[in-house]
Amino acid sequence: RMAGRDGVPLWAQSMTLRGKQVVLQSYKGKEIPAYLSADAFDLTKANMQDMYEASMWGWSDAQKSGDLQSHLARFFVATGERGELLGFVHYRFELVDNQFTHESTTAAYVLELQIVDSARRLGLGSLLMKAVEDIAVLKQMDSTMLCVFRYNGPAVQFYLNKMGYRIDQSSAFNDNQKDVWELVKENPALPPDDA
Repeated sequence: RMAGRDGVPLWAQSMTLRGKQVVLQSYKGKEIPAYLSADAFDLTKANMQDMYEASMWGWSDAQKSGDLQSHLARFFVATGERGELLGFVHYRFELVDNQFTHESTTAAYVLELQIVDSARRLGLGSLLMKAVEDIAVLKQMDSTMLCVFRYNGPAVQFYLNKMGYRIDQSSAFNDNQKDVWELVKENPALPPDDA
């Protein structure tokens, strides 16, 4: 099986990244412990508020908190050996429309990928994204998608060059937004069971 306890891919449950012990946990909606939810909000606000305020969207504590606490929310949360938040990815399962074919496809849609400063450059962002991609394949989603601020150069380079995403040409969103790009990575088909 690709996923073990709580939906965490078996390869990602516990590991050491450059000498730092990392435990990956999976949560749905409001199952995330209150302290981790609060830490996730604080991390998102610290990392992203300025970028949101520079965009047409603006920043809203209430909206971002509501997004993180939604019953649709899914999380992979990376914690250190003392249970401290190192990073997280917040995603949902969505139906996405193609502006050309007018057909809908399924996607694991990443809303936030946030890493604390002390855990950057460990490969944690790649690990969290790979965990979402693996679950998307397991759930037979057509793709994994996300939005990235166009002026967030390091994030754009990470998704396009390191993770293999591309600008989604079928998205009307990309035609209507000047601040963000919607990126997509098609998921491979799940191999058939040999059993």
